[in-house]
Amino acid sequence: PEIAALLPGAAASGGNPENPRDLFLGLLEKSQGDPGLFETQVGLLRDRLKSETDGDETEALFLALCDRYPASDAGLACLFLMNRIDLTSGQAVFLPAGIPHAYLKGNLVECMANSDNVVRLGLTRKYRDIRIWKELLPENPFGRPVLDAPEPLNDFAYRTPAEEFRIHRYMFETGEKRRFATGNRIEILLLIQGRLALLPDGMQSHSAACSLEQGQSWLIPGAMPEYEIRSLEPSQLFRVCVPEAGGAS
Repeated sequence: PEIAALLPGAAASGGNPENPRDLFLGLLEKSQGDPGLFETQVGLLRDRLKSETDGDETEALFLALCDRYPASDAGLACLFLMNRIDLTSGQAVFLPAGIPHAYLKGNLVECMANSDNVVRLGLTRKYRDIRIWKELLPENPFGRPVLDAPEPLNDFAYRTPAEEFRIHRYMFETGEKRRFATGNRIEILLLIQGRLALLPDGMQSHSAACSLEQGQSWLIPGAMPEYEIRSLEPSQLFRVCVPEAGGAS
């Protein structure tokens, strides 16, 4: 009810109070147009939930975030209009452009296409450009289903509609080798676990290999047609490449 008191503005401005986009924009507008009321309502909700013992996970997350951000932060109220997604190891989610999202806990690999902006709206102390969300937020602001990487598949490509990149995950056993062809397109490698050696095309001597330790990355230039990877211990590698035209997966 404390958040609902902030939502009539969505209908008053000509929006549909049942439409998720209008509700979301209504909260954003209220956080700037009437910041006093916004802070009051967020504070009332915080105080009520602190006095209760049967809150759900979203309410518990709200209280934790209240300790990190001021009550004027729009993200605190918008939290109740968003989907909380808990990913386990190997899972992924695809978010189209214009979908508000917040990464809150854990470690993940994120890949983005070239962009001229990252627009913030809340849960941050950086600049928040709320006005531009009227242009960015789609009519049906929903992400894609969670993408699962089947186990124990050692080579898995996450299938998304992105045309700019394709993400592979590889699981290596000690001593395992793989050769990759770049197609004269740039690639990025990120080692999450283990230790690998990379041999550029034409180098056969293991002593000439470049080593990659856990947490490090390689940029493979398009001028390198092929390369080989040798695993020095059990490893998990993410590889991002540019698919051929029309070959997004």
